[in-house]
Amino acid sequence: MGTGTGSLDLRDVPFGKDDTVRTDVEVKAGRLEVLVPAGTKVELRSDIGFGGLRLPGYAKNRVHGAFDEQRNRTLPAREGAPREGTLVLRARVELGELVVNRAH
Repeated sequence: MGTGTGSLDLRDVPFGKDDTVRTDVEVKAGRLEVLVPAGTKVELRSDIGFGGLRLPGYAKNRVHGAFDEQRNRTLPAREGAPREGTLVLRARVELGELVVNRAH
């Protein structure tokens, strides 16, 4: 995506228990929200030029500020959710905010 607000909704992707799905997403300037299934483990490779990162499990209004930052994080499946596969998510935001949210 070039600029603006975008959403990548992966909640209905059929993950088998042992499946690994890989996807790359990029926004030049704006806000990118990625919605993931509750039971999926997420291996996040984030690359933020200048902006913020918001992840599940953080305080609702807390944004981790970032400047030229690459991070690798593993986000476990939500506790109590049926176990699904693994999502390897490579996300690049040059200027703006990356938000990862889980299904309820």
